[in-house]
Amino acid sequence: MDDAIRTVRVEFLRPGPPHNQLLSPLTQYLAVCGDAGAGTVSMPYEQAAFNRRLGDLRYVDDDEQDHTRRLETLRAVGNELGDVLGQVPGLVGSLTLEHGDRALTNLRIVTSASELALLPFELSKTPSGLGRPSDEWLAMRAGAPVCITRRERSVVPSTRRWAVQPPKVLFIVGLEIDPELEAAHRQTLEEAIAPWHKKQPPPWRDQEPLIQLGGSADRGSSIPEIVDALSQGITLVHVLAHGAEAETTEGERFGLLLSGKGGEGFADVVTGERLASVLQSLPTGTELPTTFVIASCDSAYQADVLVPGGSLARALHVAGVPLIIASQFPLTHEGSKLLAEMFYRHLFWGDNPLPAIAAIRARMHAELSLAHDWASLVVYDALPDDIGRQLREVRFRRAAHAVSTELEKLDDVDAQDYEGVQRAYDNANHWLEYMPDTPDYELAVADRRGSFAKSMAEYAWKLEMRDWVLVLLEDAYRVYAHGARRLIAADVASVYTSLHWMQSQAIALARVLGLQPEQGAWSTAHRAANLDANVDDLDKRMWAHGTLAELWLLRMFDEAPYADEGDPAARARFHARQMLDDFSSKTDHQRWATWKQLDRYAWWGSKEFAELLGERRSEAWPAVVKVAGELTRMLKPS
Repeated sequence: MDDAIRTVRVEFLRPGPPHNQLLSPLTQYLAVCGDAGAGTVSMPYEQAAFNRRLGDLRYVDDDEQDHTRRLETLRAVGNELGDVLGQVPGLVGSLTLEHGDRALTNLRIVTSASELALLPFELSKTPSGLGRPSDEWLAMRAGAPVCITRRERSVVPSTRRWAVQPPKVLFIVGLEIDPELEAAHRQTLEEAIAPWHKKQPPPWRDQEPLIQLGGSADRGSSIPEIVDALSQGITLVHVLAHGAEAETTEGERFGLLLSGKGGEGFADVVTGERLASVLQSLPTGTELPTTFVIASCDSAYQADVLVPGGSLARALHVAGVPLIIASQFPLTHEGSKLLAEMFYRHLFWGDNPLPAIAAIRARMHAELSLAHDWASLVVYDALPDDIGRQLREVRFRRAAHAVSTELEKLDDVDAQDYEGVQRAYDNANHWLEYMPDTPDYELAVADRRGSFAKSMAEYAWKLEMRDWVLVLLEDAYRVYAHGARRLIAADVASVYTSLHWMQSQAIALARVLGLQPEQGAWSTAHRAANLDANVDDLDKRMWAHGTLAELWLLRMFDEAPYADEGDPAARARFHARQMLDDFSSKTDHQRWATWKQLDRYAWWGSKEFAELLGERRSEAWPAVVKVAGELTRMLKPS
């Protein structure tokens, strides 16, 4: 898990199959928390009495009497579940924080017994012994947030890699959904994915970042449509549907009210088991969603405990979906909108989802005074053990992609639209702030800042905003020169950048700005690139040959003869041909990036730029520009 999150695992065990057991104070459960010894715990409920309690937690109407009864039930159940948790050996100690510690605690409830899935641990009060008010909701613990999640004992942490590419969302809309509510959810999803998409999605479905199924009161999504959409590499599924009782199951089960094969208006209640079967039916190799967000009443409600099976959320959890957010009670319209608005704002940028869920509960509790949506949320998680490391990569990749998208928008900006240029510049800088700030990403982030400054300088040049050009190029030079020095001194390890790239860019920008590169810089970059050019890793080889092509181009600026090296221009052409020989569809980005970098020499070496610089430039520039032109024609993507 994330280094900033403390995980406290509580496991409840009993003998026998998961189903066919009613709640009873006579049933003893073995309770285990961390390294503490096991103890026995009993639940304070008879099944019939607890069913009546659950009935009080339904949203019937908004009158004062109904609201008062619900609050009384919430408090009573919360106190009782707080007492249950207080009986678990070691739990109180695990939940006790050192003075000043404000780290999020993930309280993970692990069970296999179906009857325990009925219990709304999410509304538990604080167990006694923590030195805090016993009337405080555990999930709303002031100053020390707690995110309560669930996991089936048979489910192991996911080994699936979190998607680093921009999010691709499937929006499933059920029957009889209020059009205004549907529009609100749609708008939230569109705004959440907007940073990665320059224009409206094209008409062909496999390129759409947001696929919506259903979308009118009498037209919901259907199973065949869902199967087709999920085969297209969906990273997240957002469901907006009514919950309904399925009539074709052995016991009481709730599912999603969708459309069936009978045509428009024909209803089909899709249970969790059927939706899990959809995932199993997808073609081998299909990238499955990592997250389901189900804005549907009763989607996490266990219902019948006498027969095998469980809630819709639990079924998806057992089927291997790493993260499911659902509702164990009815969910209000306002609560569903707040969930979507807050959750995707964090998830799509690579934030750990658990702090976001804790914050959502708190906002629901604060804003929705006549509802208990905060207690209704259920989270099933099987997040990878290294989720913190994976999410840092997501933050880096998605922020970099958002910056690139923002720069592409400048292609459509008029030369006189200074506000448009400033807006793109400000937005891109804003996205850069989303990048991880850990030491292993320090230089990779610096590399992206340098690349952004270079690209922005090029757009400023094309848009004739000359006062920006030198400032941006100087910024880029400082970033690359500092990064290369850090890598040489081995001050920090880095991902997604290399010494030969940082150093070659520092040399190039020094030449562009009429400065003298640091002594030994070329030899250092050349040696590092040669090492990478001879490895088995195709990606590394491609990047290295691209760097070597540019380094030999830059060698043309050196006046001293290098007879043993041969003609620098010929060597540059050789490495460009090596890129073409190694080229495959998987390395298209390396070829495109190298072409774009070498294409900059045309305006860097122009007479107009020399006049802007105001200094005498190297006489080698015309020859460098000519060879750079040859290389770009060789590498230009078709």
